[in-house]
Amino acid sequence: MPNSALPFYGLGITYLANKQPADAQKAFQKAIQTDQKNAMAHRGLADALRLTGKGKEAINSYKAAIQFGYRTPETRYYLATTLSKTGKHQDAIKELDEVLKEAPKAEIYVALGNAYQALKRDVSALEAYQKAADLDPNSAVAFDSLGNVYFKQREYVKAKDAFEKAVALDSEGKSIDLEETKKKLRETNSRIK
Repeated sequence: MPNSALPFYGLGITYLANKQPADAQKAFQKAIQTDQKNAMAHRGLADALRLTGKGKEAINSYKAAIQFGYRTPETRYYLATTLSKTGKHQDAIKELDEVLKEAPKAEIYVALGNAYQALKRDVSALEAYQKAADLDPNSAVAFDSLGNVYFKQREYVKAKDAFEKAVALDSEGKSIDLEETKKKLRETNSRIK
């Protein structure tokens, strides 16, 4: 199949599954050379670029994937988080707001909160993190994020409750930096009179 993008796409997916994003990137680029409008290859390339720390290039590939029809909430979520990581927080917020209309999930609200935090819009961040915690009461990340905002606002009792919940939910530190959260909890406790 010398004129087909599918073998290169399949190879790229295999490389991604085996945690080889640099090799995946090359395979997806060959797929795109064969078929420039292959939305799946653009999405795969975007993922590979994101995983290798090439955020600006990943954004372009996510946008191409979307342009050519790969408009899944997950694709747009990754576009938004990559936008935020490259400092384009306002663009990320717009994209996340759109994704939330289709797929209201805790991790999307956490990403929205993170974008608001980067813009120093604590009230909006707090609202987003609270929605994440309401949607997924087992999200240690949501409670850890809530704790950080409450601490910043000097709401130490609320921060303590949120940090305690985060530690209880993720006592092994799989989704949060457990030592950092415990440190913040100790600091919070020292400020409660």
